[in-house]
Amino acid sequence: MAWLFLGVVIFLAPLSGQSLSWENSTDVAITPQMVVGDYWTLTISGAAANAAIVLQYTENGGSTQYFTLADTTDGSGNYSGSAQVSNASLATWTNTWYVGGVQLGPTYDYAVIRLPSQLGVAITSHSDCAGSYPYGVVGSIDYDIEDSGGNLVASSNIILYPYFAWNGGGAVAVASASTGANSYGVFTYSPIFLCSTATFSSMLYGSEILYVKIGSSTIYDQVRSQSWYASSSGYQHGDLTNTTDITITD
Repeated sequence: MAWLFLGVVIFLAPLSGQSLSWENSTDVAITPQMVVGDYWTLTISGAAANAAIVLQYTENGGSTQYFTLADTTDGSGNYSGSAQVSNASLATWTNTWYVGGVQLGPTYDYAVIRLPSQLGVAITSHSDCAGSYPYGVVGSIDYDIEDSGGNLVASSNIILYPYFAWNGGGAVAVASASTGANSYGVFTYSPIFLCSTATFSSMLYGSEILYVKIGSSTIYDQVRSQSWYASSSGYQHGDLTNTTDITITD
């Protein structure tokens, strides 16, 4: 409960046995971070009976706001509720929960981000094959991590890690982006190359699937599937293309 003393609202400390958890029930591993489409679950036990449940929150670092749930705890001081996160919640947040005027649980500092669904191509670059294998091309690609609508999946609260699988193999971290995409949702994939001792005509280089893993999640979201073709018509010259939106020429 809370007392009003000299115009100041004072929240009481929780009693022994009271507990509250608020978690991402779709992907517990990334709690308290949320992705559009995830469900969160609020669980309260042993709190005051039939008590109001109040959320104290901030959005994008703004002023403190309060919201009182329509439901209260039951006669034993318990409560469980869940809701799905929508695009309307895209922001950074802090949440603190009070039950009967008593703060239960920690303050949750988190972001709601878009669901990684595809990769856009920001920029490509190339360099020469050299040494004993001077025919072909070495490429580098900057990818944008996007949702299904082409919006960047950007966040400074949680790191997005890109992975790739080559020719049906298992998912492997992209070495050039081992620390994850930047806060704008962009990462560099480098190198991608095919170098040979002689010229070669257009050939299937390999098939690739790209994934994004959100923070410590164990879920790999597939964001791109493509086949690569390569050719070389001369010394330190080559082409590498997926035949759709990427062509790297040296």
